[in-house]
Amino acid sequence: MQRLTSVRWVSAPPTSVDEELATYDDGSVWLVIRSSRDGRSVIGTWSTTPAPEQHAALVAAGDLLVQLPGALEIPAVAEDLRLAALDSPVATAEFFAAFGPAGTVTLGALGGGSLPVQFELDPTVVTVHIESAGATTAWFEASPPSTGFITPDATGLGGLGRRAQIDPGVFGALILQVPGLPTADGTAVAVQAAGWLAEGLPDQQLPLPFRVRTVPG
Repeated sequence: MQRLTSVRWVSAPPTSVDEELATYDDGSVWLVIRSSRDGRSVIGTWSTTPAPEQHAALVAAGDLLVQLPGALEIPAVAEDLRLAALDSPVATAEFFAAFGPAGTVTLGALGGGSLPVQFELDPTVVTVHIESAGATTAWFEASPPSTGFITPDATGLGGLGRRAQIDPGVFGALILQVPGLPTADGTAVAVQAAGWLAEGLPDQQLPLPFRVRTVPG
């Protein structure tokens, strides 16, 4: 399967958006999200097979690199097929965070799609954000986690020092020790993490960086 064209949306930190919509010669269109444009706490790949005329229109648009925020006009077909792809997950991980016992936060990941998702965390860049009334009131650096993601029945899924491989419908979590973390009263918590997403697109064999921030809860 050969890539024909791609549209990539990117932005500089702190948002660090990185999404890519790639068109292939078998008629398929694939979307990889390494850092979401719209605040989704999810990474991975999605795919759709559009009508031939939509596929041809996206190919005709050629390669595009969209620096956000920016004024570059994006073909409507690219936005339409991005949304269509989001209805068909292939290998995704959605992240969640919650307060744990005193001084800790639980970071969870749920596999989605039809194939296992593979990623590895960078343990040195995990931060915990405290939210109140919809605004961030404080943030803390988490200590590097001591284990990877573990299922409720104590099966190790990886994610530290080796790739996590999480099957669709499987949930895994790890515990973050957070020095100085306040109590949960009246606040919500979000975790921002980064690492490397493996095999994000059919022709992309090397892991590329991802960044994700959980929805405060």
